[in-house]
Amino acid sequence: MLISKKFIRNLINRVKMELTKPDRKLLIILLVGISFLLLSESLFARAGGGGGFGGGDDGGSGGDGGLGALIFFLIYFAIQYPLIGIPLIIVVAIVLYFGQKSAKSGHVTRTIRNGYSNQKDRVFRDSVNYLKEKDPNFSELPLIDRAKKTFMKVQDAWSNQDMSSVRPLVSDGIYERFSLQTKIQKDSLTKNIVKNINIINTNLVSVESDHFFDTVHIMITASSIDYYERIDNGKQLSGNIMQAEPFTEYWSFLRRPGAKSLTDKGLIEGFCPNCGTPLELSDSTVCPSCKAVVNSGEYDWVLAEITQASEWKHKSSKSIVGMDEMCQKDPAFNVQHIEDKTSVIFYRNIASQFYANNKYISKLANDKYVKEHKADYTALPNGKHEFFADAAVGSVEVVEIITAENKSLMDSVRVKVKWAGHKVQAKIPSLISPDFGASHIYTQEYILERKESVLSSVKNILTSTHCPGCGSPESLDSSGHCSYCGIALNDGSWDWVLTEIKTFAGYPQHESQYQAFQQAPPFTSGPVLSKYDNESVISCAVAVMLSDGEIDSKEHTLLEQLSQSKGITSQKLAMIIKTVQEKGLHIPKPESKEASQEFLRCMVLMCLADGKVTPAEKVMIKNLASKMGYTDIDINLMIKRERNTLYSNAKSINKS
Repeated sequence: MLISKKFIRNLINRVKMELTKPDRKLLIILLVGISFLLLSESLFARAGGGGGFGGGDDGGSGGDGGLGALIFFLIYFAIQYPLIGIPLIIVVAIVLYFGQKSAKSGHVTRTIRNGYSNQKDRVFRDSVNYLKEKDPNFSELPLIDRAKKTFMKVQDAWSNQDMSSVRPLVSDGIYERFSLQTKIQKDSLTKNIVKNINIINTNLVSVESDHFFDTVHIMITASSIDYYERIDNGKQLSGNIMQAEPFTEYWSFLRRPGAKSLTDKGLIEGFCPNCGTPLELSDSTVCPSCKAVVNSGEYDWVLAEITQASEWKHKSSKSIVGMDEMCQKDPAFNVQHIEDKTSVIFYRNIASQFYANNKYISKLANDKYVKEHKADYTALPNGKHEFFADAAVGSVEVVEIITAENKSLMDSVRVKVKWAGHKVQAKIPSLISPDFGASHIYTQEYILERKESVLSSVKNILTSTHCPGCGSPESLDSSGHCSYCGIALNDGSWDWVLTEIKTFAGYPQHESQYQAFQQAPPFTSGPVLSKYDNESVISCAVAVMLSDGEIDSKEHTLLEQLSQSKGITSQKLAMIIKTVQEKGLHIPKPESKEASQEFLRCMVLMCLADGKVTPAEKVMIKNLASKMGYTDIDINLMIKRERNTLYSNAKSINKS
């Protein structure tokens, strides 16, 4: 809109000549309002559309002409009517300042978001292209279709409490864990029913390749009716039988790098992926014709992990402390194998407590550990068993690898296990109703060891419940030896064994190697180094808030907002608060100035994952910072510094 200076001058003169004083004031107010509208049009068109990227010469000159006329009008108006004009100029200047500031802030936010998105897309695209170079037949759509079929088959097997139908599709670890869980359910006289399943969305979100495995992570969003019932009479015990609830999980599939995408029928269709022989439904994973181990990953994708959305994070094994040293000595060392085996150890330990019998754990833990925990695997004098009910693993993560300095010592691995459950005493079998509200969150570390001279077996990575010596299925007895070939399985001479379970002691303080969490900026010059992931930040925030005895309603609301934005449900937050209150959860609470700074920086970066810190998030951070001795100015400077760093690096990513 073009407004000439002459037009405004003539208009003002006519106002003087023709209108009374009260009418002049009314028109002046009207002109001021119009000027703001015109000014706003110019200002906000720039904020939303990028200003310099206009629609041509005419549009650009029109905007400049209108703004120039308005500036002339304001100056002239200030001279003629200083009592109104000068305050008006001040107000307009303030509006311009904050408008430009808001526009710039929005630009920074969009740039950071685009940086994350572009970096993620680039890594994903490069990973897929690398996989296609090795396997020209690889295609995303057939893979997703197979994942969806596997998803439905596994859900059906779980509800039927019989995993034999999916035995060839999953790793030993998955099969072992699910089988133990369904066995415990049966002896608790309960059954978890999952029905009316509807797959809403399925996406391939990440692809990884190393010397020993290709790994694909597929996000599956679905809805289902999920409830528990009694086995003996079908009576509902918990859950909702009427309304389907949505959920999101990440399903991880592995295969050997030499495997190729199948063009004929494979495991999901019930055929041997090596020779095409139909596979019978049984506990065996060996093809009756060609004797291939069908779930080894040699021929087809195998399900190796299922992770809830709130727990899923993509991390590189290269960031693990001690990984380089171990791989130099043992090139076949594999993190997936350790985490898979640790998950099996967890459920075997729960089963030994549940059944008051050490036969479930004896081949996976050394003699010393089993003897020290004899009471855990023994029935109480009243005949009841004491164990953790509703036990469920949230995450299993290798955090440190320690190579032995000489052959007389053992290599060791620290594995962080986060899980939930609650202790009960009951006779087995008997009805044990699910009570997830009573569960606490536990963060422990499992110490696994093996002899320094032992090297990893590539063949046994996905067959973790088979004897590493003869390959036979592991039998359940209290002996620590293979019942077929007689070798010792629990002394570290063949594979990793459990030697200790203790409270998680935190991540190693090696600032050059550990990457904090998935939201950490991937486009910075180096990894963000910390011992805090998203849930740890929330847990630590809870602990700091509870330092004065309680969490007030305002603080709780802020916690809810922050948690939900980071994928942590209200139910999970309530469990975190309860567990922290009862001191059952390891919290890496900052105890020094350096640790406090690290924690606050991690919290700022977590909030900046979407490009900005919202007002509610800023209030939360400042509340926590004040309890650590920091001022609002300290936090404002920290937010500004970290955001500027992200913006600078994101610009480079977006341009490249």
